[in-house]
Amino acid sequence: MIAQRSPEFDLSEIVALAREAGAIAMRHFRRVGSDRKADNTIVTQADRDIEQFLVDELTRRYPHHGILGEEGAHVQREAPHQWVLDPIDGTSVFAAGLPVWAVCIGYMVDDRPVAGVVYLPITGDCFVAAPEGPALLDDRPLTAASPAPYT
Repeated sequence: MIAQRSPEFDLSEIVALAREAGAIAMRHFRRVGSDRKADNTIVTQADRDIEQFLVDELTRRYPHHGILGEEGAHVQREAPHQWVLDPIDGTSVFAAGLPVWAVCIGYMVDDRPVAGVVYLPITGDCFVAAPEGPALLDDRPLTAASPAPYT
């Protein structure tokens, strides 16, 4: 079901990139130390390696798109089509060796969120949202729960 394609990008390619980025993260998991960025947040070599991998691949596949990465990537920031990257969402828990973190890739057009992929390598879960259909978890549509009555 993820084989959705739009004129701007191929969502199945983005899911595959997120999975490849997750494999890079797994090679570092529980084997990497952390540093502090200028803003005092934690960064690891895994963050840097994944962001560079994603920047290289997205630039090759979508040369007219911009990229904004949490670890400092800024490519064609004025382009209307932008990829927004968080190579490891949850870097501090990743660095601590805890298994609750994800690779996040977002897509925006004219500063408006359009699609996104959140991949959790530890569990293999992949959440996908795009304008063409329902949000998905591993190819299964997600449904919103009815709000519980307030008591």
